[in-house]
Amino acid sequence: MDDQVLPVAVAWDALARLDAGALVAVCDPEIRFRSRITAVEGPAYEGHQGVRRYIANLADAFERIERNSSISSRNAILPALVVGVF
Repeated sequence: MDDQVLPVAVAWDALARLDAGALVAVCDPEIRFRSRITAVEGPAYEGHQGVRRYIANLADAFERIERNSSISSRNAILPALVVGVF
């Protein structure tokens, strides 16, 4: 698997398991992002603490996260759409 694809695959796996520690391990400490689910409700998620808060918010809202479709990238298949299951 491509060196750049591996962290993305690990991140998607961590997200699907709602595993904040595993997701933080592959995220830059200065990460900043917005969730389409919570963009209206609050500010962007920032840093590793933001990643942990994001996963906690997802865990509060969904029982689990599933990959609904995927895209190919060189030697890997990556999730393109992820859905939460209540």
